[in-house]
Order: sequence, then structure tokens, then C-alpha cells
Amino acid sequence: MGRNPKLEALLAARWDAEQCAPIDKPAKLDLLRCLAQQALSDAGADTGRWHELLAATETEYRAFRAERLKEEMRRLSRLR
Repeated sequence: MGRNPKLEALLAARWDAEQCAPIDKPAKLDLLRCLAQQALSDAGADTGRWHELLAATETEYRAFRAERLKEEMRRLSRLR
């Protein structure tokens, strides 16, 4: 799927924050927040509304997540 590189980075950061160890979560969430705020800043929007950007990209994230899970399952099946 050909996504915008900024959107792809945002989705990947969200995936990383979701999948990381609890001890790494604050740093991963901070990176996610920074990426979302930067995207909003680049668009001339209020950076304080970064949660709304995450909500607006929920459909794209679900597709991204499904792709990642399929990749993971294929990788795990090859290890057997």
C-alpha cells in the first residue's frame, strides 16, 4: 500500500508503542506524540490536538496493524 511517508512513520510509531515492553512504553509514546505534533505543525494545525490525529487515522492504523500481524504470522510459520 502506498502511504504518505509521514503517515507511515506515525503508524509504525503507534505499532511500536503498542508492541513494546512496559518499561519502554513512555519513550515510545513520547515519540508517537512528537511525530503527531510535527505532522500537525507541518499542516498548520493546533499541535495540542494530536490525539485527534490518532483518532482520525484509526482506519489506516487498523489496516497497518493487520499487515504487521500477517507478516509476523508468516515469519513465525517459517521458523517451525
